[in-house]
Amino acid sequence: MFTLKDYISRMKDLLVHSLDKVLIANPEGKIVSINDQFLFSTGFERKDKDKQHLNYLIGHSGRKKIETAIKKSNAFISELDFNFSKEKKTLPVIAFNIYSGDLIIGQVIIITDSPQENIQLQNNLFHNSILRAMNTRSDAVWFVTNIQNGKNSFTSASVKEIYGWDPECFNLGGWFFFFSIAHPDDFEYMFKTHGEWILMKNKLGLLYDHVEFNNTFRIRNTKNEFVKIETESNVLERDESGKIKSIFGSFRLVDMSNVEYLNAEKKDSSIKIIDGKTYIELDYLKQLREQRADNTTNNKFKDLSSRELEILELIVDEFSSEEIAQKINISIHTVNLHRKQLMKKLEAKNLAGLIRIYYTSK
Repeated sequence: MFTLKDYISRMKDLLVHSLDKVLIANPEGKIVSINDQFLFSTGFERKDKDKQHLNYLIGHSGRKKIETAIKKSNAFISELDFNFSKEKKTLPVIAFNIYSGDLIIGQVIIITDSPQENIQLQNNLFHNSILRAMNTRSDAVWFVTNIQNGKNSFTSASVKEIYGWDPECFNLGGWFFFFSIAHPDDFEYMFKTHGEWILMKNKLGLLYDHVEFNNTFRIRNTKNEFVKIETESNVLERDESGKIKSIFGSFRLVDMSNVEYLNAEKKDSSIKIIDGKTYIELDYLKQLREQRADNTTNNKFKDLSSRELEILELIVDEFSSEEIAQKINISIHTVNLHRKQLMKKLEAKNLAGLIRIYYTSK
């Protein structure tokens, strides 16, 4: 069973690094986790145990406001009166529940930026014609997120139409909200694979910024149903040191009829691409070779040109685009064009998928 302790444990790094003022309470209102940003801004001290309860901090009326709003629209996005150590303040917040199945196991309250700052941020983003276009599409949810602080600066309006959530839940609640609606059984795998992708991107730099992050997992909609989604994202911005700052991506409902495709995508996690080198788990390599022996009559490579086959085999043999260009005496640009064609013809979503197809179909 997923517990509030599990949620806090998985969010502990974000609680430390987040610029938001965050507190997490149990269903009875006792504050069980509070980050330093909240403490610094409110004057609270961790030793003030008698004050660490929602009844003291926002009172019964504040708790009732949150409860009523969440029943109506699944989240509270408004202002609350706070009783801080030395003064009372009215501040903008977002509050939402954490669930285990149908059971409420906790609540997150985040003091957000002022409404005027949020409006200014949205106005600046919408000077970007791409984001304006993405906001009108209904085939997927598009987002821009800062991975250094776990905040979304843009979530397309389609999230309301497809899943029922207000875009502001993602923009104001950030990753704290997103992981409160992620399926507990998928949380760890999703977090791990995304972390590996970020590490690879930071290590390899701009050269491999064309490699997307792809994953499938389940999230909760406002009908309290878990639905399977597929997400794709890539680097949007790097900071002055070259580390990834923000990513741009999308997530959409998965066609559950395509079970074979989903299983194949999960298997790609057994193939790692590090420094341009291919690493395959031994058990998985054995499985691929056995599968290849069973698939000799279904050769997916029949439509490839001799040059594309040559480049594919060099890719699998761990040659980079630069090395391939030198080896067969063509330009890097031409090599990359062939790579794109290979991905398209073989219907591979990423390099790991291309290698999997090679081993299972050749």
